[in-house]
Amino acid sequence: VQVSSGTTIRVAEQDGKKIIITPDETMNVTLVTTEPVRSSMGTVLIPQGATITGQFQPAEDGTQFVAQQITLSDGTQRDLDARSNILDERETIDKGRNWGAVWKGALVGGAAATLISALVTKVGVLKVLGGVGAGALGGFLLGGRKKAEVIVVQPDQDLTLTLDSNLNLNS
Repeated sequence: VQVSSGTTIRVAEQDGKKIIITPDETMNVTLVTTEPVRSSMGTVLIPQGATITGQFQPAEDGTQFVAQQITLSDGTQRDLDARSNILDERETIDKGRNWGAVWKGALVGGAAATLISALVTKVGVLKVLGGVGAGALGGFLLGGRKKAEVIVVQPDQDLTLTLDSNLNLNS
């Protein structure tokens, strides 16, 4: 059984969370198919609920999900060569505004979390610098900026992946 290059797969974050990352950040994520992929005869090739692992990576003026592996409901795993369109919806996080609602319940990348923490909390800079996004924060603070842009992938907007090569589902 083969799924042809160019086939689209609708996916979303597996727990229904929004994803927040900085434009230059790479973040590993697991997505789940939101509807089955069917053959021209109506046979289900990829069931709804299959998991796809990969990462959001910087691309042009935004971020793009690049798939690496799919796990079907029966546990079958296959390498996957697929990617999303470039996503560029941004939010500006600025100092002094209450941004708790923006990232509450969100899947947040390390650099984005560090920038948001530096802007919206009273956490000491040294505590924040111990985090994953220390490099991003260091540059941010040295520049004296009081706002930062993050890319937001909304949970209610399914992502569509496009296969870049054929996917062989045979054992």
